[in-house]
Amino acid sequence: MRFFLILLFLSCLEMAEGQPGRTPITTDDLAIKVTGASQQVVYSNRAGGVYYSETSGENTSALEGFYVNGIKMMDDYVIYVNKRPLLKSEIVSTVVYPHQMIRTYHDGTKETITLADFSNVLLIELDSVRGKEIRVRPYFKDVRDTSELMMRVQFGELYIGRRNTEVLSVDDFPKIWLGVVLAPGPNFSYVFYEQTSDDHGYSPALMQSSVPSNSFLVEFFVSENPKGLVDLSMNALRNFPDSVYDRRVRMDQMMMRSYLRTDNAEINRALNWAKISFDALIVDGNRAGIRSGVPHGDRFEAREVFSSMRGAYHFLGDFPEARPIFRDFAETQDTNSSSPTYGCIADGISGELSFRMADATPLFVSALGEYIQRFGDSSFAAEMFPTVERAIIGTLRNRVDNRMFLMHGERDTWMNIPRGNRANDL
Repeated sequence: MRFFLILLFLSCLEMAEGQPGRTPITTDDLAIKVTGASQQVVYSNRAGGVYYSETSGENTSALEGFYVNGIKMMDDYVIYVNKRPLLKSEIVSTVVYPHQMIRTYHDGTKETITLADFSNVLLIELDSVRGKEIRVRPYFKDVRDTSELMMRVQFGELYIGRRNTEVLSVDDFPKIWLGVVLAPGPNFSYVFYEQTSDDHGYSPALMQSSVPSNSFLVEFFVSENPKGLVDLSMNALRNFPDSVYDRRVRMDQMMMRSYLRTDNAEINRALNWAKISFDALIVDGNRAGIRSGVPHGDRFEAREVFSSMRGAYHFLGDFPEARPIFRDFAETQDTNSSSPTYGCIADGISGELSFRMADATPLFVSALGEYIQRFGDSSFAAEMFPTVERAIIGTLRNRVDNRMFLMHGERDTWMNIPRGNRANDL
């Protein structure tokens, strides 16, 4: 049965383009109403941002939180209406969509959570609010007091920089900042440096908006400096709700590119949620790649990225993100003709470059060849030819024996254990 479904799926992908009369598949079709126990949910945004949380309960894992490029910027947040916290235990309904999650509380308050595409902004919409004011607190599990933070208030916005060594620049100034803003009326928001520690972690301050409204917007956003936070915040406020709409439309279009609809609604939902899940692993921001998982896994190791390429082509149809991924890895190639690793593609594209992954270069060349063959991208083939040529020359010169078997270091295969120098899986 599984084999039949795979054949059906792949044949439909080949025939889908250009066929008229297709019934659209939208994010609304994939809505999941969560009942019973809370479930973990993860959203990503193609720019290195990840939001990992629970559908209807308090966070249960140390991994949950708001991340940017693998750095956890915030563990959790708490929103107060008339100084009373919105409790997860009072959630009566949660609906999970591919592009956002909507929670409804017993008092009628609706909380809509959206991680904006291509911009590290976490949007929290509050509707049907029955109160004169709201407050919000960001929480951190790995911070003990304000000595570990640098905080600023500007234009009614709160900026928080981390002093730990992971996110410090050479001049001891935080190189990545978390911003918080409330709308409407950010210029009428107040910041209170009231510290607290509880089950959510440590919170250095709270923000309050006393502008009368039954709808509010809370934004958490991340940038490399306070000036960048100002620009990002203003753009996010100006473009809301377009950013929510654009994220939804992008996912609708992505599902239609590799169209498949059967007469079984559950199969349709499962296949398209699989597309959404694959899409969540792709990053095409400053560094392009396919994650091995979320919230971590953004080292973009060559083995995992290029082993996943075939699935990306089949599941997502057209794959324009492939070009920057291949380019980023091509830039890591050892071009020193006298080096023993001449022609090798690096193991990953973040951190210090190393060339100890024996299958990185063959997988790069194989995935590149399949991409060019599938999409007929002759101009890109010409661009990548010198990279492939160096890979072949370096391999024939330094990494094959007299029978043309690939040779490698004892620990240079996926198993990372001594295996000799000619593993059969290579």
